[in-house]
Amino acid sequence: FCPMLGTCPSVMPTPTILPPVGYSSRKGRREEAPTVSFQNEAGGPVDAIEALDAELSRSFEALRERLTRLRGAIESGTWAAESGAEDGDSSLGGNSPKARQRSRSIDSTCSLVVEEPAPLIAHTLAKKEQLAMGTAGQGQMRYTRALGVGGRHDDAGAPLRLHGRWMELSTQSTAAVGQDVKRSMPMKLQMTQSEAAEAISDKQYVEPLHPHGTLRISWDCAGMFMVLWDTFVLPTSLAWNLEMGVEDAGGIVLLLSFWATLVFWSVDIVVNMNTGIYLKGQLVTSRPAIVANYVRTWLLFDVFLVTLDIILLTVQSNVSDLRLLRFARILRALRLLRLLKMTKLNSLIEESAASAGRQWIMLVIAISKTGLGMLIVAHMLTCFWYWLGRTVDEDGQTSWIQVSQAQDVPGWIQYLHSLRWVVNSPAPATIMPDSGRERAYDMMSNVFCIVILGSAISKISGTMAELRAINEEKARKRREVRNYLTSQHVSFELVQRIMRFVDYKLERSPNTSMDSTLISPTLQMELYVSQRSDFLLEHPIFSLTSESFPDVFSSLCAALEKHVFEKNEPVFLAGSWSTCMHLTASGTYGYIVGFEAEGPEEEITGVHRFGELSLYAEAPLCHSTLMAKTFAETFSLAGNSLADCVRNNPAAVIMYCEYAKDFISAMQRPVVGMSSDNQQLEAAEKCCKQNQHYQMLYPDPKTLFENIAILPALLKEHHGENAPANGAAQEVISTRQGSKASSASKQSEQSQTSGNLFDQAANDAGIEVLSHEAMDPGLGAFVKEMLEGEVDEESLPDRLQTVLPELHKKHGSHVVFGQMGERDRSESSCISIVALVKNRYDIFTKPQAPPVKLLAEQWHELREIISWIQPSKDQILAVLVLLAIRALGKSKSVLQQLPRDKQRPEKAVLHLIGSEQNVVPSIEWLSEDAVGYIKDALEVHEIFNLAQMLQGENAPANVAQLQDVINEKGEDVFHFYILFLMGFMSGLAGGQGSRFMNAKNSQGTITGIRMLQHLLESSPRAIYWGYLAARAKKLKLPFYTPEDLVLVRLASLGRVQDEQGFLTLRAAWDALSTREKSALVDHFLADGIEERAFVFEFLPNCVANAKANSCVGLTVLLEVLVDLLSNLRPSVASMPSLADAKMIPVDLSDMGEFIAAVQNRFVFQTCVSRCQLRFAGNRVYLEMTGGNWGRMNDPDSDMTSLAYSVQDLLQRQQVMEVYLLGKNRKRHAAVTSP
Repeated sequence: FCPMLGTCPSVMPTPTILPPVGYSSRKGRREEAPTVSFQNEAGGPVDAIEALDAELSRSFEALRERLTRLRGAIESGTWAAESGAEDGDSSLGGNSPKARQRSRSIDSTCSLVVEEPAPLIAHTLAKKEQLAMGTAGQGQMRYTRALGVGGRHDDAGAPLRLHGRWMELSTQSTAAVGQDVKRSMPMKLQMTQSEAAEAISDKQYVEPLHPHGTLRISWDCAGMFMVLWDTFVLPTSLAWNLEMGVEDAGGIVLLLSFWATLVFWSVDIVVNMNTGIYLKGQLVTSRPAIVANYVRTWLLFDVFLVTLDIILLTVQSNVSDLRLLRFARILRALRLLRLLKMTKLNSLIEESAASAGRQWIMLVIAISKTGLGMLIVAHMLTCFWYWLGRTVDEDGQTSWIQVSQAQDVPGWIQYLHSLRWVVNSPAPATIMPDSGRERAYDMMSNVFCIVILGSAISKISGTMAELRAINEEKARKRREVRNYLTSQHVSFELVQRIMRFVDYKLERSPNTSMDSTLISPTLQMELYVSQRSDFLLEHPIFSLTSESFPDVFSSLCAALEKHVFEKNEPVFLAGSWSTCMHLTASGTYGYIVGFEAEGPEEEITGVHRFGELSLYAEAPLCHSTLMAKTFAETFSLAGNSLADCVRNNPAAVIMYCEYAKDFISAMQRPVVGMSSDNQQLEAAEKCCKQNQHYQMLYPDPKTLFENIAILPALLKEHHGENAPANGAAQEVISTRQGSKASSASKQSEQSQTSGNLFDQAANDAGIEVLSHEAMDPGLGAFVKEMLEGEVDEESLPDRLQTVLPELHKKHGSHVVFGQMGERDRSESSCISIVALVKNRYDIFTKPQAPPVKLLAEQWHELREIISWIQPSKDQILAVLVLLAIRALGKSKSVLQQLPRDKQRPEKAVLHLIGSEQNVVPSIEWLSEDAVGYIKDALEVHEIFNLAQMLQGENAPANVAQLQDVINEKGEDVFHFYILFLMGFMSGLAGGQGSRFMNAKNSQGTITGIRMLQHLLESSPRAIYWGYLAARAKKLKLPFYTPEDLVLVRLASLGRVQDEQGFLTLRAAWDALSTREKSALVDHFLADGIEERAFVFEFLPNCVANAKANSCVGLTVLLEVLVDLLSNLRPSVASMPSLADAKMIPVDLSDMGEFIAAVQNRFVFQTCVSRCQLRFAGNRVYLEMTGGNWGRMNDPDSDMTSLAYSVQDLLQRQQVMEVYLLGKNRKRHAAVTSP
C-alpha cells in the first residue's frame, strides 16, 4: 500500500518503493532520493510485500542514523567548519573566522549569529551532486501555460474588490506597447504637464466655429433674414425704379440695406472660412480642409456677388451717363442671384425642425415654409408685372397700368393692382390689343400660377394627411391595449393605471422609426451623443472622456439603456444588488437612505446619478431606495457596457483603470454622517481630479514647478505678522552673492541658479529680496541646538515645520501637491530620528498604545544601532531633509512634469534636488557632503528594499546587489543609509513620534537592520538567512532541515506572528505532494548568486489574499506556484537575453488581485494554463488574461468535481512515474556495476 497511490493492482509488477525525494516525517526532516527496484515476480505478491516491508525498515533505520549524526553536528557547531573544510569553498561557510569574530562583537547584546544555516549548506551540496550526476530534475508541468509570451461579497461589511473586467483591461493596457498607447491619446495628452501648460499659454489662434454651434446658427439666421430682405426689397426697387439716396424715405432704406448686406456678405466669406465642416460624416476643423471645401462650393459665388455690390456702388455714383444707368439696373437685377442661397438656408430650417424633437413642429414648419414660398413667388410676379407695364409705357404704348388708370395712384395701390393680376387676373383681360408682351406674360402667369399653387396646395394637403395618420397610429395602439385588457378581465383601477402609462409612453416615444442603414455608424453615434450627452456630462469622468476621447464618449452614449417607470414604481431598492449606474432623465422621485426605508423621503427632480460603484466593484449593495413619484424616465449604464466601450482604446483603458482603483479605494471607508450615494459623488469628483489624464489636460498652475515659491510664501507670512512699523528689521540688499561666503564649502553653479530663482519667486510674492542668511530657515541652527542641548517635546513638531519648509502645514511642498498623509509620515520620520539621536524614549513612543508600547530592551537595541552609526552633523542634516522630501517622488503632479525616464520615486526626487530646488528649498542650505549623502541614499534605496527582505520576499542576490553598491560608495554612505532606514521605517504609520515601531513591529525591523550591519564583512547568504534564523528563534520555529528553512521564509511571507499561524502554514505544507515540496524547497533556497532564483514580487499579497479567500487557501496557492515555476524555467531558457541572469524578478501583482476575487477553486488551480508571461528587460510579468478573469465567478459543478478527480489521478500518475524512473536507474546501475 502506498499513501499516494493506494493499493497496487495485482496485474502490475510489484515495486518496492522508498519515500520519494522530499518526503517529510512528522518533524519535517527530509530524506534522500528514493531507491526503487523490482522484485522477482515469480515469488508472488506476498513475497513482494514482505520484501517491500524489509526494504522500508532498512531505509528508515538508515534515515534515523543520519538524523542522529546531523543533530550531533548541529549541536556541536562543527557542521559548518567540516563542510567548509571538505568542500574547500569559503562562500558556502558564509564567514571566515575573523569575520565571525567581528560579527559576534557587533551582536554581543542580541546574540545574533550571522552564518549560513547548516541545512542550507547541505541542500546546496546535494544540489551540486545532483547536477554533477545529471539527476536534478526540473519537475513536470501539471498544467502547461497557454501559448504567448508577451468576489462577490454577500455582506455589506466585506471589503470592496475591483471587478475582474477592470483587472483584465488593466493587464491588457499594461501589456500594450507604450508608443501605441501614446498614439491613441489626444495630442494634448501626449505632452507632459509642463508642456501642456506651455502649449496653452502659447496658443495664439481661435478655434474654428462648430457648424452647429450657437454663434454659427445665429449667423445663419441673420443670413436668412438678409436673403429674405433682398427678396422683397430688390424686386420692388427694380419695378418702381427706386434709387438709393437721402432725398426720401425709400432711398434711405435702400441705402442702409445696401450697406448692411454688403458688409454682412463680405464678413460671411471670412466666417465660412472659419467654420468646421462635415466630410463623410466626420467633423473637420482643419483650416486648410475648410478653405479647400469652400473653394469647391460657394466661394466663387459669394465673391462674385460681393464684387457686383462693389461695382454697383461705383456705378451708382455716376448716373448721368445713360449707358451706366442701364448697366446699374442690370447689376441690381443680378443681385437677385443671392436668392440661390435660400437652398442652403432651407437645409438649416429642416435641421432645426428635426432637432426640435416634435413631429407636429416639423409639420407646422413644413406648411409655413410652403406658404412662405408661395408668398415670395407672388411678390416677384407682382413686381415683374408692374415693371413690364412701366416698360410698355416707356416705349410709347398703352399698358395695363393706363388701362386700369393706376398711373397716378400711390405706390402701394399700384402694388395691389399688380397683385390682383397675379392672384386672379380679370377675364377678359384689360390689355390693349397691340400689347404683345403683356398678353404673353398674362398667359404664362396663368399657367405658372396654376402649377405653383397646385403643387403648394397638394403639399399642404399631404402634410395634413400625414399628421392625421400619426394620430390614427397612436389611436390604433391605444385601442389595441384597451381591447387586450378588456379580454383579460382586468380591474378598473389597474386599467386606468395601464392606460395612463400607455398614453405617457405614446407621447414620449417617437412616432416614426428610422432605417439605420441610411446613415453611417459615425453619424449614428453622433445622433446618440446629441440625444444623451447632457446626462453623462454631469459626471466628471465622463466629461473628461468627452474631451479626451470623443469616440469612447460616443460609444458610452450609445450604451445607455432607457427605462420608463410609472408612479410608485421602484427604480432600485435598498439591500438589493447594485448592477448598474442609474441616471434620472425626467420625472419626480422619492429618495430614502437606509436599508429599512424608514428614513425621511427626499424629493428629487432633474439629472442625478446613483450606483456608480457597481461599474467598478464586484456586485455592491444598494444602500438607499429610489421610487418614481410620477411617470419617470431613467438611463442605465452597466459595468460590462462601460468596459466594452473603452476596451479598444488603450489610453482610455489606462484612464478608467486608474480612476476605478482610486474610486474603490476611496469607497472602502464609509464617511460618518454621509450616505453612500453622496460619498460616491464626492469620491468621483476627487478621483477624477487626481487622475493622470485630468491633470495633464487641466494642469493646476499652483503645482507647476515654476510657480512654486515655498520660502517666499513663508517669509511673507512671517513678516506680515511680525514686521516692525518702519520695516527696518528687514535686511534689503540690491544684489545677491553667488556663493555662501560664510560657509566652509562652496556652492555649485546649480545652487547659484536656484538662489536666483528664490529671488525671483520672492519678488513675485511681493516681498523684498533678503540676503542668503536672512532666508535660511534655520535647520543647521536647529541641529546644533539639538546636539548641544535638550529637545522640547511640545514645540518639536512646530519647530520642524519651520526649519524644514517642505513639512509646513500651509505652504509646504506636500500641501502644494495634495499629500497630507505623506506629510504626516515624513514629519513622524523626522521626529523619530530626533528622538533616537537624543535618546528620548518618551518622544519616540508618544503615539503608541500602552499594550504594544516599545519595550525598554528594544529601545536599547535601537540606541545601539545609532551608536554604531555615530551620525555626524552633516548626516543628521541630510537625513532630516531626505525624510522630509522623499515622499514627493510619489506625487502624480510631480511625476507628470518629469521626463518619462525619471518617473520613478527615487529618480524624481533626484531630479528635484538637481533642477527644481524651489520645490525642495532645504537643499539650498546643505553642504556638498550632505547633498551627496542624500543622492547616494536614494540610489541605494532604488535597488534595495528592506521591507522585502523583512518579509522574505527577495533573495540573497538582492543583498549582494546592496553589498556591491556599498563597496563602491563607501562605509559612510552605508551608515547614513542605515540611519535613513531607521527613520523611514519609524514613520510608516505617522504620528508625532513613531506609531509603527512598537513592541510588535519593531523586532523584525531591528533584527533586519542588525543583520545589515554585517554587510561589509559577511556573505549575502549569511545575512539573509541569518535574519530568517533570528526570526525563527523569536517565534520558536524549527530550523534544522531545508524544509524548515522554507517554512520560516513562508512564515515571513505570510506575516505569521504566533504558533497557531505557523501550525496553519505547516498543515498547508504537509498537504503538498513530495514533488511539489521538492520544487518549492529548490525555489525558496535558491540564492540568485550561484544558482538562478526567481524573486516573486507581491508574493506576500498573494499569501494574504489566499488565506482570506476560502476558495483558495495556502495549499492551492503553493500548488499553483509549483506550476508557475515549471512554466517559468523553459520560458526563461528560451530568452537569449536572460541566459546569464541569475536573479529574475517576477511580478505577481496581477495574480494577487485574481486570488482576492476568484470564487472557483479549480479555476485558480488551473489558472497558470491561461496566463501569459510578458518579458520586459530582465523582469517577468505574470498576466492573468481574460481567460482567467472571465471565469473567476464560475460556480462549482459536477464538471469541476470531475476535474478535481482527474487532477488527483494525474498527480498520482506523476508520482508513480518518478518511482518507476528511480527504480529503473537503480536497476540499471546494479546491472552495469562490476
